[in-house]
Amino acid sequence: MARKKLVQERTSISHLNRTMSEEIASIMARMTLNRDSVDVVVDGCAAWMERAAVSDDAIRKIISAGGMMLVMDLMSRHHMDARVAANGCGVLANVLAKEQFTFTESHAKGQSVGAVMLAMKQHRHDLAVMTNGCAALTHLATNDENRI
Repeated sequence: MARKKLVQERTSISHLNRTMSEEIASIMARMTLNRDSVDVVVDGCAAWMERAAVSDDAIRKIISAGGMMLVMDLMSRHHMDARVAANGCGVLANVLAKEQFTFTESHAKGQSVGAVMLAMKQHRHDLAVMTNGCAALTHLATNDENRI
């Protein structure tokens, strides 16, 4: 049910009238409440990945809501699902592509590298995981503040 509602929100015109904060918060709430539902996590990460690719405001909202840590937690929880891995790496890559984002705590840097490396190891034959994972690692390596 939660997945159906999330998919409807992504495709309906009514979401255009919502603020970015409300939309990011709604997606986060669904992923948090339905963290055991792979489909909800896949759809939520896909929505965030899409928004982070085109909107600095979306990136700020995802970060301020604690979305980066949630994505890494959900990637770990569902590490055997390639869709979660691909979309989670995509969120990380799109957020990290913006130079204004830096991890504030060193353990978060390590956790992000660990999440991406586990995803790439578990799904080494999945093109989307490898592409998004390499992009996330590249953005981590090229931002001096995020280097470990």
